[in-house]
Amino acid sequence: MVCEDLADPAELVHLTRRLHDALRGVYRVGEQDLPVTATVGASCATASTTPTQLLSEADTALYEAKRAGRDGSQVFDQRVHHRNRARATRQQALRSGVEQGQLVLHYQPKVHLRSRRVVAAEALVRWQHPTDGLLLPYDFLPIAEESLLVVDVGRWVLRRAMQDAARWRMPAAEQAPGAVTPGGRVGPAERGVLPDNPLPVVNINLSGRHLTHPGLLDHLDEALDVSGLDPTQVELEITETVVLQDLEKTARILQTVRDRGFGVALDDFGTGYSSLTWLQRLPVDTVKLDRSFVVDLLSPEGGYGPDILGSVTALAHALGKTVVAEGVEQPEQHDYLVGLGCDLAQGYLYGRPVPASPFPVTDDDA
Repeated sequence: MVCEDLADPAELVHLTRRLHDALRGVYRVGEQDLPVTATVGASCATASTTPTQLLSEADTALYEAKRAGRDGSQVFDQRVHHRNRARATRQQALRSGVEQGQLVLHYQPKVHLRSRRVVAAEALVRWQHPTDGLLLPYDFLPIAEESLLVVDVGRWVLRRAMQDAARWRMPAAEQAPGAVTPGGRVGPAERGVLPDNPLPVVNINLSGRHLTHPGLLDHLDEALDVSGLDPTQVELEITETVVLQDLEKTARILQTVRDRGFGVALDDFGTGYSSLTWLQRLPVDTVKLDRSFVVDLLSPEGGYGPDILGSVTALAHALGKTVVAEGVEQPEQHDYLVGLGCDLAQGYLYGRPVPASPFPVTDDDA
């Protein structure tokens, strides 16, 4: 659609909204009423704008409107254009980075609270950018998640993390309170004894796109094959937001993953609209409590944080699930969590994410 004689470019914003509102609605087709939505992109030409450039800018605005959730309108903005170009450039650089081996893993230890013994480590991906240095996930994963590139990243993480974990060995230790089954998972019926040499676990985060990708199981099998790792030494983490997208579908996928021997953890529990009844319906082994619960433990304002944390821990235990507290930074928080009966914890108190293994490695590969 071409609009002429607009007195002011600002009128284009009003016009696109009117067009959007006019197009959307319920249309009668045959014997059915079909709801129709509309997404509109527009651009305003200047004296130097070519027809090809005008169409390109309108298409860019349309793409931005779709990214914002569709069923809306967007007028081309030069700032939006620059952001899109920068995003596309970064996305292509990341794609090349995956192919050229620029991704690296750092590991943050997870400890058994009563014994303070390291029993697992979470694999956290970093990008060693050739010019920008070491980039953290929030600098590049959001861009990867806009496409299937996040699946390529996730596939690489699965392979590398399992290959690393296959070389880990748990140092011998005296018996200590608490229980960790092979794979580092706390057994609800055996919380009083920690075996001398439990197998260390690697925790690996799965994005929503990767979880629902048809190649997920092949990627998991592939990583097991190249590493030789036992699946009981792997716990896959998903966030509440992933579960919220489709509870029933997520539950089916997770059950298939667990049937292969992998552990499953629900990460950042308490940050979304999750219900405790989900814990009965979801096939998860571990509940990772969001760090906000831990911060509130020592808050001078008090509040219900400790009571909620204690209640969630007790319910999770009643359902046979392990409870992990995240974001532990102070000894007082550690002691409080032990008193509440929490099983495991991670945070800067025990160690920051580092490239080195938190466990001894086998001599032949060390």
